[in-house]
Amino acid sequence: MRTLFQNQRLLPALLLVIFYITTGCRAYKHAALSPSNTIDMVQFYVLDDKFPADFGWRVEIDVLRKTGLEGRIMRLTRDENKNVFKRRPQKAEDKKRLQYVVLYVKNSFAQALIDSNRIYLSFDQVTRSEVYEFNSDGSANRSYLVGLATFPFVAIIIGAIACSCPVVYADNPDQQVFEGDIFSGSTHPQLERNDWLPLSHLQADSGVYRIQIANEDPEIQYINSLELIAVDQPEGTIALYDKYGRLHVLAHPESPIAATDLDGLDVLPALLREGDDSYKGSVQSANPKAEDGLMLRFRRQPGARNAKLLIRANTSPWLAYSHKMLQNDLGKYGPGIRRKFLEKDSAALQQWTLEQNIPLSVWLETAPGKWERTDFFNLIGPKAPRRDVLPIDLSKVEGEAVHLKLSTGFRFWEIDYVALDYTSGSTASTRVLPLVSATDQNGRDLKDLLRADDGQYYVQAQTGDEARLRFSEPPAAADGTRTLLLHAKGYYQILHEPSSGSPSRRYLRQFTHPDAFPKYARDRWNDFFNREILWTAQEH
Repeated sequence: MRTLFQNQRLLPALLLVIFYITTGCRAYKHAALSPSNTIDMVQFYVLDDKFPADFGWRVEIDVLRKTGLEGRIMRLTRDENKNVFKRRPQKAEDKKRLQYVVLYVKNSFAQALIDSNRIYLSFDQVTRSEVYEFNSDGSANRSYLVGLATFPFVAIIIGAIACSCPVVYADNPDQQVFEGDIFSGSTHPQLERNDWLPLSHLQADSGVYRIQIANEDPEIQYINSLELIAVDQPEGTIALYDKYGRLHVLAHPESPIAATDLDGLDVLPALLREGDDSYKGSVQSANPKAEDGLMLRFRRQPGARNAKLLIRANTSPWLAYSHKMLQNDLGKYGPGIRRKFLEKDSAALQQWTLEQNIPLSVWLETAPGKWERTDFFNLIGPKAPRRDVLPIDLSKVEGEAVHLKLSTGFRFWEIDYVALDYTSGSTASTRVLPLVSATDQNGRDLKDLLRADDGQYYVQAQTGDEARLRFSEPPAAADGTRTLLLHAKGYYQILHEPSSGSPSRRYLRQFTHPDAFPKYARDRWNDFFNREILWTAQEH
């Protein structure tokens, strides 16, 4: 687990997590939150970085500033201290919280706290951090233990505020593991789509694969069909479906030769390996379109006329929260605007999302200075990164290099890995696995609703609704590897209470113009980080 980070990067992330926690929607089942109680669901600890098992304090924050925090502290008992240090903070106290933030501080600062009951912590005294998340019922089977490196507290948001469609768990023999979410961004019936989610953690139990699909957000989720696909492929290859339902087997993904952001800053190290640092956009960028993105240069295989672009990425929590802020700002006009969107066809809705730079667009340089948008990646969802693939036609490309541009709105995507693969003709066998059973949380049989793309929907109308699916495991090939993917089709509706207020028509009309939403998201980011005091106990 990675826990080290640069001190100067702690500040914006810590401010973000508190801001999100105290204002956003929740992805925890059965958790009803409001601005008056959410801060109490976050517990902060401070540990001595040199002697973390011996010196620790529980912190009750009174004031959160840009430069630090202040509050009351209570010295932990030896057992409590060990539980926090051993990454079991929930065992440190009886009061249940949903998040635990552990800050490791310099030894000299910690020793000065021994005879004190208050803390005045400047963030330059913090050396590393850890964030823990739990379900509202206190169980850890759906928890995230996050070791944070380059942007320490943002990962807590993934489970905390990022409302995004049905979530999928692998129900393995030893534990339940979060896999990802499905058909993210399909927030209207016209945007219903197919999705193929790789299930990298799913294991069979006595010849049966078990999966759970849950509604953990304030949404109504409409699931048209579900099926489990097994792909048996050569060892060492990657099997993925693109958004059109075409299977690709990648054998030799090649990293870019060069990668910069749109301001020319080198970001190649963040894109070379999965699970390391990721590109999250530039907070300093002031380009007119509020655009983020990557300029990529790849080696072109001699004579290659086709390639496959592989990414590992996710849409950002900031995109989810910007959308929520916009819904609040629409005031009493929000429901009417949604009705107007429901009258549009799918092409018009998709065009609006492209004009607002919400998907991850792929641009190809076909001649020096001539760029063509070849395609775009559908939204992935902010709770976990996943792999995705798109074919790239290189027939118009000149020269010995492939130049690609990935474009999106201000901090709308987080990109962990990119590669180009020229493999063709790799063999793989696929089969749709039989659905043994499908029941909801009340035992209702769902098989007839989920077995086919027929317009009959299994509706998860309430937060906490869930489906338990069982599929038969077929024998695997002896000389290869197996990839499991959940093929799902559906859409969802985000529930949002209408806000008060009457924004001007001029204000509303701006969102009919291209790039208005990215500019709005950037303005809100800048407004937020211009504040000195972010939160005080007196406000609640």
